[in-house]
Amino acid sequence: MRKDFLFWGARFERWLLRTVVLCAVMLVAVQWFTKDPVLQAVSRAGIDTNDSIESREPSSAAPSAAELEHLITFQLLEYSTLPMAEVVVNGQKAAAFAERFVTVPVADGDVLEIDTKFYHRPVSVKVLDTYGGVKWPKVDDTFKIEGTVKKLGTVILEDAGKD
Repeated sequence: MRKDFLFWGARFERWLLRTVVLCAVMLVAVQWFTKDPVLQAVSRAGIDTNDSIESREPSSAAPSAAELEHLITFQLLEYSTLPMAEVVVNGQKAAAFAERFVTVPVADGDVLEIDTKFYHRPVSVKVLDTYGGVKWPKVDDTFKIEGTVKKLGTVILEDAGKD
């Protein structure tokens, strides 16, 4: 009886070891072919695969010198990127927070908004820098948005009205 037990135990151990090795090989093969599925899922979150890169850009041409006279740089405070959060100028998407910092060209009287409808958590955005005589918003102004489109206000330039 003991001999039969050892015989079946050895066979079971052999098949168990083969199964474990086969599973390990399959796991490595799947990881090899998919590279890093977590990274791929995160990098494609919220992006329609039918969109081309050009259609996601606000303008495919380089901005003119007149557009670069007045700039505002925004910074995300709690997050490094929120690709679905957008800076909206006069109802048009100007930039997305694909990086922590976003710079948008503005003119006097432009209406600034931040769109965070995609995210269901509070997002804080700070005005990091302004260029070209932007009087409002001021540097270090902080805005907290909670899953909506928040109107920040109207851009005021120092040299507005002077010609």
